[in-house]
Parts: sequence; structure tokens; C-alpha cells
Amino acid sequence: LSFSEQVQIGKNEPLPVGKIVSSGSTQIQLISAEPPVLQLQIKGETWLLLGKIQKGMGKSLEEKLPTTPQVLLWSGKSLNKDWLEVVKPKVAIASSTTVKENIQQQLQQKQIQLYLTGRDGAIQWTPQDGFQKTLDVVDDDAF
Repeated sequence: LSFSEQVQIGKNEPLPVGKIVSSGSTQIQLISAEPPVLQLQIKGETWLLLGKIQKGMGKSLEEKLPTTPQVLLWSGKSLNKDWLEVVKPKVAIASSTTVKENIQQQLQQKQIQLYLTGRDGAIQWTPQDGFQKTLDVVDDDAF
């Protein structure tokens, strides 16, 4: 992943770790370049976008998180149990069709709402309506 901010029309430069860039009601901050961790503040809601996190990196990144995110967005591949302890999101969005059974169980135990983009479609969020999935689950018996 490459994180850049637009400085002039047609010219980009790297976003330094820790710098906050604002655009309207959205703030963007690169928490870590390696592993890639990006935080978004959107109308008061804090989102954390995770790249591939290696085991044992949770504690070192915990110190860098300015606030506890409400939303965690990740690939849907492995998600270390330590990370859930550190991040403590209310909602998790996986960019996949499925996640491992143990991850689903961990999320359920912590009462974290899980959305899968491969199953639910695009996930829309507004301050008024919260999270909405764009696809409804289709009953296989309906066909």
C-alpha cells in the first residue's frame, strides 16, 4: 500500500507517519507504514484500516493509536487475537467472502458486529442510520 496526500494538482508525496491530513469532515492519519495502519476520522467515527499485521505487533502499535477505533477494516485473512484486545472495535469489516471460524467466534464473544463485503456487498455508513449492507442474504430455497 502506498499512502499519499495531494500537495498540488497532479503531484503527490508520501504521507509521513503521524501527520494528519484533513478534507472536509474527514481526517486521515498514517499510524504506521510497516505494518500499514491508517486511521480515518469521519464525522466523529474512527476507522482503522489494517494491512498485514505480524504476530506480536499488536502491543507496539497500541501505543501509537491516538484513539480507540469504532470500526476495523481488514482483508479478512488472519487477525491476531491480541489485535482485538488492543483495538476493541464495535464493528469489523472484512474485505472477503469468509473469515476463519475462530475469528468469527472471537468477534461474537466480544459482541463485535461483523460485515463481509463478499457476502454483504458494499457497507454504507451514515451518522444517522449507522451501517447498512447493500446486499440482502438470498435464501437458497427461494429458487
